[in-house]
Amino acid sequence: MKANKTVLALSILVAILVAFVSIVGITNPATYAQETPNWQAQSIGQDYVDLLLVVPFLLISTILLYIGRKRAIYLWGGSLSFLLYTFTIYCFDIHFSSLFVIYCMVLGLSFYLFMYFLYEHIKHHIINGFADMREARATGYYFITIATVFYLIWLSQIVPSITTAQLNPDLVNAGLLTNPVHVIDLSVCLPAFFIVGILLIKRNELGFALAPVMLTFSVLMDLNIAGLMLYMHSKGIETSNALITVMIILSVISIVLLILTLKNLKFEKD
Repeated sequence: MKANKTVLALSILVAILVAFVSIVGITNPATYAQETPNWQAQSIGQDYVDLLLVVPFLLISTILLYIGRKRAIYLWGGSLSFLLYTFTIYCFDIHFSSLFVIYCMVLGLSFYLFMYFLYEHIKHHIINGFADMREARATGYYFITIATVFYLIWLSQIVPSITTAQLNPDLVNAGLLTNPVHVIDLSVCLPAFFIVGILLIKRNELGFALAPVMLTFSVLMDLNIAGLMLYMHSKGIETSNALITVMIILSVISIVLLILTLKNLKFEKD
């Protein structure tokens, strides 16, 4: 697949909009003035990650896709899925401000560009399989393990709050009605990891197509969480050094699996 000029233009527009809201969030104190100190720190930390990591990643993958590097479509799709995740949170869990419409634009454009990614695979059957099925199965088991572990972690925070009728302290500190990470992970992301993991083990074409996208998402998300926590720590907010270490380790594992996956992909025209 080679991106057309419309996809190139829209992807660059997304990158510009993300860079803009990130710079405003970092430099203008009024942007998050209504948030609690905890949520404010997380929001600014997210802006730094978006500006320094996600925007360059999206631009590079878009350019590679435009010039015909077929494996770049998975890096591009992964960066869009990350933006879908994070800008859903911006849209629903940041107090209304002058940036609201731009948040919605990024969310909408990322959604439709990701739909285009799925459409291209359905239309052209780009992937033919993996050269080494052992790596595919290993990635599948990795996805299932990650989904299981995070389900247990999130439920260990949620269930006690339900049984005691007391809000989780993290939720109180952030000043939110519900935790958007819990919502998106429990309902969308973690089931997706389970499903794609099973599809990979069963040698399903859809699993082959989505595996590098989800590994790209994992790399960005793991580095994102580590970056957020480091920023929060720099602002004097208590964080877990153990969790930062775990996220860095997971990012390294995801990077290795992503490289192996991209290397082992078999395309229809290969």
